[in-house]
Amino acid sequence: MRGGNDTFVADRRKLLQRMTTLRPNDRNLQRLEIARHYLANGFAPEALGELRLLAAADPAIVETPTFRATRGAANFLARHDAEAIADLSLPALKDDPRVQLFLAAAMARSQPDPARQALTLRLAPEEIKGWPRTLRMELGEVAARTVAGAGDGRGANRIIDAMMGPGLQRRDVGRLSYLGGLASVAGKQYEQAITRFRDAEASDSRPDRAYATRDRIELMLKLGKITPLEAIAELEKMRFAWRGEDFEFQLMKRISQLQVEAKRYGEGLRSMHTLAANYPDHPDIPKVMEMMSEAFTRLFLDGEADKLPPVTAIGLYDEFQELTPPGEKGDEMIRRLADRLASVDLLERAGDLLRHQVEFRLSGLDKTRVGTRLAFLNLSDRKPGLALEALDLSEGPDIPTDLAAQRRYLRVQALDDLGRSAEALALIINDQSEEARRLRGEINWRLKKWPEAVAAMESTIERPFGNRPLDPKMARRVLDTATAMTLGHDERGLARLRRTFGDLMAKTDLREAFDLLTSEPERGIADYRRIGDKVKQVEEFQTFMGDWKNRVKAEGLSSMN
Repeated sequence: MRGGNDTFVADRRKLLQRMTTLRPNDRNLQRLEIARHYLANGFAPEALGELRLLAAADPAIVETPTFRATRGAANFLARHDAEAIADLSLPALKDDPRVQLFLAAAMARSQPDPARQALTLRLAPEEIKGWPRTLRMELGEVAARTVAGAGDGRGANRIIDAMMGPGLQRRDVGRLSYLGGLASVAGKQYEQAITRFRDAEASDSRPDRAYATRDRIELMLKLGKITPLEAIAELEKMRFAWRGEDFEFQLMKRISQLQVEAKRYGEGLRSMHTLAANYPDHPDIPKVMEMMSEAFTRLFLDGEADKLPPVTAIGLYDEFQELTPPGEKGDEMIRRLADRLASVDLLERAGDLLRHQVEFRLSGLDKTRVGTRLAFLNLSDRKPGLALEALDLSEGPDIPTDLAAQRRYLRVQALDDLGRSAEALALIINDQSEEARRLRGEINWRLKKWPEAVAAMESTIERPFGNRPLDPKMARRVLDTATAMTLGHDERGLARLRRTFGDLMAKTDLREAFDLLTSEPERGIADYRRIGDKVKQVEEFQTFMGDWKNRVKAEGLSSMN
């Protein structure tokens, strides 16, 4: 193949002039010669144009080896790899080493595993030396990349040496330096690779500057010469370094990967979201969406969000909640996040998450359980009306006995908070469980019905077996009962309480308060002013809801049921 831009115009003129001297039947072969001339000088579109004219004039020529070889090489040069492969796969061309090089190069450039073509492309130095510059550079680049990608640095360097020759341009120096960097990486000569990449970065070839900078950063990161955060910062500077081919997309994809690996989840997810928005039809978008889902799962299912401030965690969830998967996996994510928010008293936000589950995601017993937790959150957030709504919304058949009782007690609490104490007490009138007795005591306390409060509260305390001490919870209940007796002027009850629990309370941190409330007044006159001051200190007694709140803070919202 003839080539060389210095004589291109003159050679083309001669070929065209000769066309005028030929008979019509002989002009087709001359068109083929013109196409080969265009090809040798790197004018692939012009070569393909001549070949189309030739095929239109003589359809039979399309199946000849010479035509197919020329069109295949032109398609390769035009980066029409599928068409090149179709042309060059003609059985009659299988023994032509040059054709096989073009075929291997087209396949390497277009197929997922280019290393499969490395064996053929290792032979490139024997063929391409002396070729016209454009063909030498185009095929040599694919061959060098492929052989280096297969781990053969020495073979890649031989190809690069063969690419040297007449007609090289200034921008070719950058490409050869970049390919040399790839060859050095393949040969594990990393310092040399960094030097060659830097040479390419200083060249006149904009794409090779961009690729060399990217690969140098990746290599330095791999070698531990820079940190992931430093790599991100360097890659960020390259967003507009080169926008051709697939460079910009792959650069942004890599930045987002590094951001997630560096636990900068918000930045990583936003980068991926931007990619999906800007390149909706890119073939790699399904992979990007998979990466987003994996990052979201790491955050909200694998516990990474627990390492973030709660406000940051819920902000990320709100921003990317469309990534919440359906089914049990998504429900578990929401449960964990609601647990986290409830543990730091972000009750309204936790409630929003659970309400969405109850209204749109769950059914059956799962809906009933989560609705119960939502009711608890609403009560804790002093929204008893919403608590009743949550209970009504999550009602269902065949609710287990324990869960049904829990829901009944929450309804009692909500009704009492709304001032509907009679309805609340009616719900547990025949319930003799400890929880119901405690609730009766609390409701009557708030109603200042001291005899009823004392009766209910005293029924929840008991002296431990043997000489065991009172646990802190039981000691607090004893003190609460003494407080109710004091407020109701029940001196006989106080005396009974002191006889039963006096020795045990003396060994607790509440002994002084208990002594003050239960001690016999001097000269038969109780100092109610002094006692009243002490009652103010203990009046915030241990409530049924208080116990639940402490449990939720310690064990999580899902520990309720």
